[in-house]
Amino acid sequence: MSLASGTKDFALPKVHHVGTVVRDLDASIKYYSESFGLGPFDVSESSRTGALIRGKPGNYKLRQAFAEMGQTLLELSQVVEGRPIQQEFLEKNGEGVHHLGFVVEDLDARVAKLQGRGFRVIQKYDSPSGGLRFAFLDTNKVGGIAFEFVWLPKEMR
Repeated sequence: MSLASGTKDFALPKVHHVGTVVRDLDASIKYYSESFGLGPFDVSESSRTGALIRGKPGNYKLRQAFAEMGQTLLELSQVVEGRPIQQEFLEKNGEGVHHLGFVVEDLDARVAKLQGRGFRVIQKYDSPSGGLRFAFLDTNKVGGIAFEFVWLPKEMR
């Protein structure tokens, strides 16, 4: 099946966030705040233990900041430890837009449908506590932007 066939039954939800990779989170927050008036930023550090990175188990830690841009969030991510796909992107491309994030109701069904269309999961995480789950797919072949599909528990939406 070509990628174009059958796309009418596969509508994307609205973009939840634009994910960027940065070298220095604090400097990036300052830049976006002073230059564009974005903020306040919600800053956190997250460890992802037991993630799958290109099909292999891996652990990593990110410092992240989120700010509203209208109905979409700007996500800034700085790799602190490990080698997630964000680090690969930074080394290959430098700082910049890495992915578009979409919140979905059924992550497994969405990922299975995309895998059926030939896309590979390049990074995946399932919170051991039953919370946050996400999967990045290799949609970056054209345009250089990966798609991330996220399932959030009700309290995080």
